[in-house]
Formats: sequence, structure tokens, C-alpha cells
Amino acid sequence: MQTPAQRFFSIPELLSLAVDNVRVKDLNACSGVNLELRIICQERIFNHIKLSYRTTTLPNLGLECLCDNDGGMEFLKLLEVSPQLASYVRRIDIDIHHVEETDSIIDSIMPNFSFYEIFPKLGRLRTILVDCFMDWPKFEPQARLFLAHISSRVPEVNFSALRAVPLSAFVNTDIPKLKQLCISNVYEEESDNTGTSLSQVTNAKVIKLDSLDVGFGIHGFMLVFDPALCMFTSPRSPFDFSELRALDLCCSNYTIAGIQEIIEICSTKLERLRFHVDQPLADQDVSPLSPPDLGSLHNLHHLAIYTAVHHEAADDDDYGNRDDFPLIASMMQTLPSSLHGSRDLQVDFEVNILEDDESDYVFDTIPWSDLLHVIREDKILSCLKEVNLIVQVSFGDLIDDDESELLELLDDNEDVKFLKEKDILTCTGKQRNPIFI
Repeated sequence: MQTPAQRFFSIPELLSLAVDNVRVKDLNACSGVNLELRIICQERIFNHIKLSYRTTTLPNLGLECLCDNDGGMEFLKLLEVSPQLASYVRRIDIDIHHVEETDSIIDSIMPNFSFYEIFPKLGRLRTILVDCFMDWPKFEPQARLFLAHISSRVPEVNFSALRAVPLSAFVNTDIPKLKQLCISNVYEEESDNTGTSLSQVTNAKVIKLDSLDVGFGIHGFMLVFDPALCMFTSPRSPFDFSELRALDLCCSNYTIAGIQEIIEICSTKLERLRFHVDQPLADQDVSPLSPPDLGSLHNLHHLAIYTAVHHEAADDDDYGNRDDFPLIASMMQTLPSSLHGSRDLQVDFEVNILEDDESDYVFDTIPWSDLLHVIREDKILSCLKEVNLIVQVSFGDLIDDDESELLELLDDNEDVKFLKEKDILTCTGKQRNPIFI
């Protein structure tokens, strides 16, 4: 007859639950108990791998090559000795940082660069994150070619730290696995010097994304307006957005026209949309400015709108607020009639308060009703499952008293009272210190 301990170890589900509560640093010790625990622990240990590489500038070319180091080479040796470990790796993070000099004798120009040999072994890899704040064209050609090679061969790719990624990097004649992409900005050119040309894209496989997250658009030192718009509009784009379900446009340097183009192209199945309405930089001279039309988003379940209140000095040295609340209210009026009565839509208003260095927060001057009153209209209210008002302060200190003052002022607002009585609205105050606004 089995002892209780033996029965416990004979049930894989119980072992997995037990191991899930073990600290990562203790998993290695647990793996020595028996074969069953070794397999379960190794699955946890190698599920998420982080490798660091350095770049150094090639003489006379001004381009960056990746330099091998002990971490990459040791992991490669481990996979050669214990090849079963490769099947446990689901995510790999590649951290790349620049050094002036390196003693590495192997670099990305050479075919035996460690990651070139590691990647083909990871047959069950799902996610790659490349953490490197560098323009794509700064990499030497072999490194660019390999980054392009991996870009559509796993389901989820995070290139958000890479800047100025060419559309040609995603040209692929193999069947692509890519479904979720996080990227900074994409631009269109004839060739990215990796040997892949956009003129070949007609023979390439189409990439059908489920989720796209586009970050802050910078190319070199230049701000890019409508980053990644070419992914949607270029006739040579390898991307098909007919099945896109989630779209996050993470920066404010989109034109309203650019946002509208994107919405119309990917509206068929889109369920989650987040974007900025902060008088886009490219639209500063456009007056009057019409809001984006959401009327084609019949499957929308989650709308997140980031905006800002600029508390700044006016011409008379007094302080006032500049906001886009009326524009957002007008946009809410364009929700499709197919959503009316559904009570299935979550709306998040993320309001960032930006203050002048010499001013104090004046929460009671912010016209919250300009944003919230429109929600009380029956046709909009009937769409809503919940509304979250998240108020953030980007600079300075939002101390407890300030947060209490803010929430008390919101509670005194008639529209806030009405929406809370309907059990629709939740208000939150917090501090935020973003790198990019």
C-alpha cells in the first residue's frame, strides 16, 4: 500500500500545485527529490530565460555588432548537454547594452554567435523580448538579418525598445507564427540592407495579428508622427488586420486622421482599443478638430482613452487648464448604435494632470463634467458595463492629502454622483512618472 507521501508524488496535478508555491531560488533544490519533481521544477526554472549581450561599434563602419558573453555560451552548452531543457523555454528576454570595448572573440558577424545556435533549438518558444534602445539601422547587417528572421517565427514579439524598425523586417516567405506584436515605430523603405526588399512582399506570407501595441515613435532624434501607420496603409505591408482584436496606440503623436484610418482598417473584430486624445502634436494647427469616429467598432468591449489636463500659465500670468474633454465627449457620441442596450462596454478614462513647475495643483478648476456628462445620455449609458476614471499626476508628489482632496472634489461633482448611483463609475487617484508623456 502506498504511503500518503507516495500517493502525493504519484499525482502530477498536486505536484504542480505544490511547485507553483515554491520560490524560484528554491526550485533547483526541489528538483533533486525525484524524477517527477525534477521535470516539473525544470519546466518552471527554464520557462523564462534572460540573456544579456553587449554591442560595440565596428571601426570605420559606425555600426553596432552584438558580442558574445559567458551567459549565451554557457546556456548553449547546457542545451547541448541536456537538450530536453530547450522544450521548457517559453519566453526569452534579450538584454542588449552598449560598451566601448569588449574582449569577446565571437560576435554577430560570425555564424557561431551563440544566439544563432540557441534560437533554432527552442521549438516551443512563444515570446521574445528585445530590450535595446537603439535604431534598427545601427545594427550591422547580420544582426539585422537575424532580428528580422525571428520577428515572425514566434507567436509574441516585443520590439518596443527598438526604434525605426523597417516594414521589410517582417517580410517572410515561411508561414508566420506571429500573433502579438509590441513595437515602437515602423517605417517603410525599399530595402533594409538585410537582403530583403519590400518589392518581394507580394510573394510573402500574410501576418494576421491578434494584438498590436505601438509605442513612442522616434527615428534617430526626430519625432515620428503616426508611427506604424504604414503597417496599415501601405499596399506592400505584409500585415492583415482583419482579425485584430486588441490595439494599443501608446503615444500622443498621432493625427486624428491617422487614428481614423487605423480604426477603419481594423474595425471588423476589434474588441479592445486604447489611444491618446491629447491634441495630437501633428494636429496643433488644425481647428476645428473633429473627433475620431467609433461607429464601425461593433465588437468593442473595452475602450481606454488616455488624455491630459495641462495646468499652465496663461497670458495674464494667471493659471488655467487646457484639456480635450469636449473632443472626447464628442467622440463618445459616435459609439455604434449596435452597442446601445448591450451594457457590455468598459470605458477607462486615464487623465494625466501636467502642472507648470511654479503652479500648485488646482483640482477644483478641472471641468470634469465636460468629460463625464455625456455618459449620462441614455444611448451611451445603455452601452456601459463600467467606467473607470483614473487620475494621475506625472510630476511632483501626490501625497495622501492631495489624493483625498481630489477624490472628495470628484464625489461632489453631480455627474460623478449620478454615475456612482448607477453603480457604473469608479474613481482612482495615483502618481505617475512616465518617461514619455
